[in-house]
Amino acid sequence: MEKIILTLRKFSLRWIMIISFVLAFIGSYLAMSNKIIVFFGALIMAGGGVLLYATLCAQAIENIKKAVTTFYILLIAGIVGILGQMNNLNHSLDFEGLMLDALFGGDAADRYIYELTMSTYKLNMCTGFIFTIVFIFSFSSVAKKYRSCWVGLIIIYGLNSFNLLLLGTTDGFFGTYQAINFLTTLISAIVLIMIFIKGNNKNLKSIES
Repeated sequence: MEKIILTLRKFSLRWIMIISFVLAFIGSYLAMSNKIIVFFGALIMAGGGVLLYATLCAQAIENIKKAVTTFYILLIAGIVGILGQMNNLNHSLDFEGLMLDALFGGDAADRYIYELTMSTYKLNMCTGFIFTIVFIFSFSSVAKKYRSCWVGLIIIYGLNSFNLLLLGTTDGFFGTYQAINFLTTLISAIVLIMIFIKGNNKNLKSIES
């Protein structure tokens, strides 16, 4: 694994991000099909995520052993999270029906999103807490130029996890959950832009043993 991390340090993180997003789009599209294709769609999305996180760990974390440990934990948590979403990805979505219902003041869309969220909230919450802990664990070995991105990732996953915890334990919290979820989405977009801007393999420090 250390050799893979070394190899990934030579790649452009920006191009890896683009490839990962393309794979995520293809995987999401395939996941809307039948139950056989949805499996391959989930695998494609997982593959894109693995590629992105592996490259990010390789280029952001200066200590090679900590980079490998961080990647393995993120890999396990990420795959479990993706596989847990496979049932949701195969839900049929009557987009036109939901739009018409919303047009006439109905709440079908909100109910659909609520049921979808609650069906896997425990799994997503646990996965989010694991990601948060791992990012905190690896922070001391992160290169200076990526530390602001790491802080953003800690905030995103930590806030999402607590948001899901409150959603599952507090009545009438769904409206607040959606507002917080929107906020974390904005932060995620900012962090991704920051990673993309910083994402080159120049001036990497030598890897620690």
